[in-house]
Amino acid sequence: MGKKDQKFGYKCIFHFLYCFLGTTATFYAVLLGMNAIVASSLITIIVGFFTVITNDENHYSWAAFCGSFAGMASIQLVNVGKADSYFTLHFLMMVLIVAAIVSLMYVGGELLSYKAPKYAFDGYGGRLGTIAFISVLIFYLISKSVWHSEISIFDFHKIRTFDPWTLFMIPSSVVAAMVTMAIKNTVSSLNDNHKVVSIATSGIIGGLLLTTIPKYGMELGQAWYAGAFVGMSSYFILMFKRHFFYSGLISGIFLVLTQGLFIGIGGKLGFISFLAVVTMKVLDKLYNKLKTLGKNEESIIASLQTGDIKNSAVDDDYAQKLVESLMAAKDSGAEIPQFDLGSAGEYVIGAPTDLTTYEEERDSSIHNFDMLSPSMKEMTMFLENIDIKNWVYLYNLQGIYTPLAFCGINAIHSDKIRFKENSKFINLIKKENRPIAFENEGLAQSIFFTRFDQEDLATTTMMTILPIYENNEMYGLFIIMDKHTDPETTKSNLKQIKQIYAQIAPFIENERI
Repeated sequence: MGKKDQKFGYKCIFHFLYCFLGTTATFYAVLLGMNAIVASSLITIIVGFFTVITNDENHYSWAAFCGSFAGMASIQLVNVGKADSYFTLHFLMMVLIVAAIVSLMYVGGELLSYKAPKYAFDGYGGRLGTIAFISVLIFYLISKSVWHSEISIFDFHKIRTFDPWTLFMIPSSVVAAMVTMAIKNTVSSLNDNHKVVSIATSGIIGGLLLTTIPKYGMELGQAWYAGAFVGMSSYFILMFKRHFFYSGLISGIFLVLTQGLFIGIGGKLGFISFLAVVTMKVLDKLYNKLKTLGKNEESIIASLQTGDIKNSAVDDDYAQKLVESLMAAKDSGAEIPQFDLGSAGEYVIGAPTDLTTYEEERDSSIHNFDMLSPSMKEMTMFLENIDIKNWVYLYNLQGIYTPLAFCGINAIHSDKIRFKENSKFINLIKKENRPIAFENEGLAQSIFFTRFDQEDLATTTMMTILPIYENNEMYGLFIIMDKHTDPETTKSNLKQIKQIYAQIAPFIENERI
């Protein structure tokens, strides 16, 4: 087992524990008289704040969020055979069984996301609720077969009758989806723990306010929470605002139609949201297919190639139409160039641009660009895209990490940037085995000012060092000097660099020069 797999295995233990905690805490919060929606949101906010304070970005707060959905299950459904006695060892054992099932299911979902992300539905709103829904349903089936539970999860009276006032669940779901989307967009530059706190906050708004409405408050609150899960969807899944609107609409309709189904099954709201997002994706795909029927694929993308768009205003609506045209062309069978880490794409809003000339000019500013591996070239292109133009790549030559390629570094000073393989600094990098960033006092160390030009150090706000490995052996260092003065920009750049590094690191090992 490699180090990466070992780290994942270590994370899975904590994913299990946090999910287990979220489930049990929510159950007992409800037992103490708290609204189930408020309990789920509050438990998640508490765990989320803890992970924010500890600066932990391992999605442990998401594990607790998933567990809290299972904790929203009906107390009577869980307390098999003893509906009137809750503060007992029997009830505790039932809760622990539910918590164990959902925690194992969540870890299984993380494993699927790690090994086969294409099939894990990452980014789909309601995914966590779906895991909880399946887990509680498994417990229910076990209770029916093993303990002969007589609890029914179907209300046939609600199925046969229809209350028109429940139609207000639909706008409640729509508004929640749009509000949560807006909150998520506001904190998009922050880590995922901030996001989960924000989304849970949206949920608690509905739990506190809407549920106080006489008679129909609980239904409206549930619709709001379901809509909030829709708003959690990634922009890679629901690309435009109207997609969130329609998904919230579909979610509300599904809730109205399923009021008498799966009563008391925790995670039902998330499952409904997940179905709504999947339905939206299918309908959008079908719509694009229908638009291209009978059309030649060349004619669909002709306007994008001729430069006819150069006089159009560049705004969100126009950019949206441009993306839709590309999607329609792709659905028609056209080969559309993919947007990768370093390419601006073949289509540019405005006057036609000679991207080949641009790339040649960019590459010529990099010393020994051709000496870099494909993945390292990809990294340099990414840095160009976020306006970082100062970096150096060091390669281990006979026990000395020596500059092989660099950009924005004075060639005369570059020869000084050397580190011995057995030095304390290199041993520290090897021990940490992850990207390390230095700023302020960290940059004032002699290890840096004896090797880098003083002007470069004075204008650098953050230096990030990325270790490059092959077969668990470090053979290179990528040193990035971010000179942006805005702290938020620097923070955002560091986060993106870590993400890109995590994506390309597995490929670097096969490209050693």
